[in-house]
Amino acid sequence: MILTYLLPLLLLTTPVAIIAREGSDLDFTFDAAAFRNSVDSYSLEFYLKIPYATLIFEQVGQTFIGRYRVTVRINDNRGEPIAGEVWEKMVPVDSYSQSKQTILAAVAELKLNITGRAPKLPNGERLNGLLLIEDMNSTKRKEIRFSLALPVQLSDLQLKKAGILNPARSYTATDTVEGYFETYAFDSTAVAPCSLHFIQNRSVLTSYSLIPTKLRQNDGIWIGEYQIKLPLERFSELVNGTYRLQLSHQPSREQKNVEISIVTPFYLSTKEYLAKVDELCYIATEEEMAQLRKAQPTERQKLWEEFWRKKDPTPTTEENETMTDYFNRIEYCKQHFGKPDKGYKSDRAKVYMKFGAPDQIESNPFERSSQPYEIWYYYSQNCRFVFVDVSGFGEYILTVGKEYLK
Repeated sequence: MILTYLLPLLLLTTPVAIIAREGSDLDFTFDAAAFRNSVDSYSLEFYLKIPYATLIFEQVGQTFIGRYRVTVRINDNRGEPIAGEVWEKMVPVDSYSQSKQTILAAVAELKLNITGRAPKLPNGERLNGLLLIEDMNSTKRKEIRFSLALPVQLSDLQLKKAGILNPARSYTATDTVEGYFETYAFDSTAVAPCSLHFIQNRSVLTSYSLIPTKLRQNDGIWIGEYQIKLPLERFSELVNGTYRLQLSHQPSREQKNVEISIVTPFYLSTKEYLAKVDELCYIATEEEMAQLRKAQPTERQKLWEEFWRKKDPTPTTEENETMTDYFNRIEYCKQHFGKPDKGYKSDRAKVYMKFGAPDQIESNPFERSSQPYEIWYYYSQNCRFVFVDVSGFGEYILTVGKEYLK
C-alpha cells in the first residue's frame, strides 16, 4: 500500500482523555496518543498526572517515597491481546507536607511499541485498551478502559501547557496551547501542509496552515513533525467552556478532533472576584482582604498577583505552588463539605485547610446510640479531630481537637 496515492478519506477521531476523580480510589488524569514508527510499527503513548495527595508515601530516612504501578493491555477489535507492558514508578519528596499537596503531581509519559500491523482503510485499525494504576504502598487502585485508532497519515495530538504534558487538556484564557503531531508518507515530496481550526461550538475562531518543522526518514517512511503554539490571550471573546482543536491533513482529508477546556480570569467579573477574595480567609489578614475588595477592576489582577507573589515558594518558576494548593483545598472543601454544611467555612474545612487530607477517616453516620460523627486521624502530626452532627441536619461541629487549630 502506498500512502502517497491514497484515495481521499474522511477520518474523524477524538483521542482519549479521562479524568478519574471523585468516587475513585486514585485521583489522576489520563490521555493517550498513537504515532507511527514505520509501515507496520506504531508507538502508543500514555500520559498520566497523579497528584501527590492521592498517593500514600513511606518515610525512608529523611525522604518520603511514593510508588505506583501502571499496567497497560492492548487488544485488537476482535478482543485478541496484541501488546502489554508494566511500569513501576517512584516519587521521592523531601517532606511530609509535600506529599499532601494537591498541586504537586507525578507526570509520566509511557510508551508501548506495536509491530506487524499495517493500517486499514478507511478508518484505520481501532484498538481497545485497559489501564490499571496501583498504589504500591497501599491497596488503592483504579482501572479504566479506552480505545485508540492507529494513524494512517495523521497522528494524534500531544498537548502541553508551559512545556509540561497536559493530559487533562485544561487551560486558562491566558495560557498558550502547545501541541505536537506527525504526518506520514512514502515520499518526502508528499509530506503536505496541514490545517488547524480552533472552534467554539460550530464557529471557527481562527484557522491557519501548518508546515513541518522537521522532516525525517525512518524505516521506509517519511515523518513530518509539526509544532502548535496557540496563545489564548489573543481571543478577547473567550468564555468558560469546551473548545475544539481540529487538525486536517489536506491531501487525505484525514482529521483529528481534540476537545480542550478553557477558563477565563475571574477578576474580570466583580461577583467572581469578590467571592474569590472571601476564600482567602485562611491565608490573608483582614487588612489584606479589605484592600483587595476595594480594588478597581483595572487594579485587581496586579494586587492579586502581588499578594500571592509574596507567598510563592519558587518565584523563579511560572507556577505558584502555594496558591494552587490553597485553592485546590478550598475547592475540595466546597465539594465535600457543602450544604447542609458550610462548605469552605465549615469546621471540617478549617481542619482540612490547615492539615490537608487526613491519613484516615472513621465515619459513623448511622450510629443508633449516638449522633452521627467523624474522626479524622493525622498520624504524623500525632493528632485527631472529632466532628459531630449535633443538629442531625448534616452540619458537623468540631468537638475534639480545637487546640490544634490555634
